[in-house]
Amino acid sequence: MKKSLLNNPWFYFFVSLLHQCLVILPGEYPHLFPDSASYFDWNPQRMPVYPFLLQMTGGGVWMVALQILMFALAAGTFYSICRIVIEKLPLSRGKDLFVWIGSLYFATNFEMIQFSPTILTEGLGMSFFVFYFFSVLCWIESSYRSKLNAFSALVIFPLLLVFMRPSFILVPMAVFGFLGLQFLLKKNWKFFGIIAVSVTIYLGSIQSYAYWNRTRLGHVGISDIAQHQIIANYMARGVLMEEAFKPESSPTLRSFGEAYAITGKDPAIHLSQYSMFEVWQKMNPGKELYTELLIANKELLRHRPDGYIRATLHNLSTLIDGRASFNYYPIKDRDLPSKIYFWLQFVADNIFCALWFIALIYYFATLRRYKLFSYETLSALIVATQFLTIGFMGYSELRRQSIGVASVQMLFVLIMWAHLVQNRWKKKIQIKT
Repeated sequence: MKKSLLNNPWFYFFVSLLHQCLVILPGEYPHLFPDSASYFDWNPQRMPVYPFLLQMTGGGVWMVALQILMFALAAGTFYSICRIVIEKLPLSRGKDLFVWIGSLYFATNFEMIQFSPTILTEGLGMSFFVFYFFSVLCWIESSYRSKLNAFSALVIFPLLLVFMRPSFILVPMAVFGFLGLQFLLKKNWKFFGIIAVSVTIYLGSIQSYAYWNRTRLGHVGISDIAQHQIIANYMARGVLMEEAFKPESSPTLRSFGEAYAITGKDPAIHLSQYSMFEVWQKMNPGKELYTELLIANKELLRHRPDGYIRATLHNLSTLIDGRASFNYYPIKDRDLPSKIYFWLQFVADNIFCALWFIALIYYFATLRRYKLFSYETLSALIVATQFLTIGFMGYSELRRQSIGVASVQMLFVLIMWAHLVQNRWKKKIQIKT
């Protein structure tokens, strides 16, 4: 009876739903973060999917209800993903155990459900990414025959994800590349053509939106955030002041250095590029921030690429450590049971961090064993693409940005530990015989 229950995806749906209700309903919801206001009124810096859903649900409580429901569905879907992938592995025993542990950890993970009551894109971004990855797997498992899964995996979910969160932008391209290269090597021109058309639709839709957004943003683009974060990387690494006041520095770069000299004196805002921009605009009335920022960033990248590389490596190390940041939903401020729950989650999160590091080391140590177009390669590729995107673009709140692929990161850990345990079993059998 227990085994049949644990093998039912709806079990994980209800576990997640109950878990979210127990954690979220006694607290503040909807939970508003400083960024939340920019989604209620469709800001030109924001992609349109989340503001549209906010309008459709009336915002607030109903949006939270939608996010809770979608994540519960994602928990059931994650079980199905684990079942598909783990069943493919050459495990002589323990397949069920890996699927159950992974699915229960996903369904009861606080790092991810803390976004469900918050008016931010992370919650739905996570859920939609799980649906996207599931549709990709289903298309592969159907031997590429299912038109519905193909349309979902190649058109609907890639566009839905990127028009919700720009930080997803390269992940679909990695999946397209994985599938396209496979068809190319097999000389399957029909499916290679389907991938080519899908890439054209994907990139064409983003570029079309960027041109349409020009009248709202002031230039062709989907956001200024990438440019904002480039200069923030130099600020964080202590390079901006040094470079801005060199004799050969341009007046544009010097103007940002002068603005930062003012904000840098305040410990509360010394790393905030937005506070620096406010000061800069007061000091340079009539000048367009984005145009001047583009000039300053090009100059910094040309003269100090080492500073940007160091910033990227720091960003990647923050991402790769695997630990959560419990800084959004204020569960620590509640009663004793809530505090115990928080610390249990904190311990579980750090255990996962250790398992992730071991899995990562084991993957590279045994890389030659895995087929090029295996699920091991696909999961590693997706996580690496998201991490590298965030590392190089330097998005703030790095753990928030990487939350989208946390499901595949968990799956990767399960796959690697399944291989590791299987190899241990084989060695024990060989020793006995």
